[in-house]
Amino acid sequence: MDSSKEPVANGGEAQPQPQQQQQKPAAASTFTVPVTNGAAAAAAAAPADSSSSGNAERESVPTPPPHRSPSPAEEAEGYKNEGNKYFKVKDFNRAIEYYTKGEKQ
Repeated sequence: MDSSKEPVANGGEAQPQPQQQQQKPAAASTFTVPVTNGAAAAAAAAPADSSSSGNAERESVPTPPPHRSPSPAEEAEGYKNEGNKYFKVKDFNRAIEYYTKGEKQ
């Protein structure tokens, strides 16, 4: 008896069962391992002899941009926003205090 056919009780011929296709898992080549960045990674990758690699590591790390101070208009806007927060919760004395600080800017 063929394994793809099942006997039928009424004496008729059995219909072949559809075969299920097994799906293969996704290829492992699409997975990437995250690479750490920064001084901890450089220290872990550096050889035990630090005399030759100390300067090279410092040169390869980019310098962060300088801190930008807010302009007087931006500072005044910040004080106004703080004053608005206090005004909404009906703390009028603090609201006036922040509005006044904003005017001095």
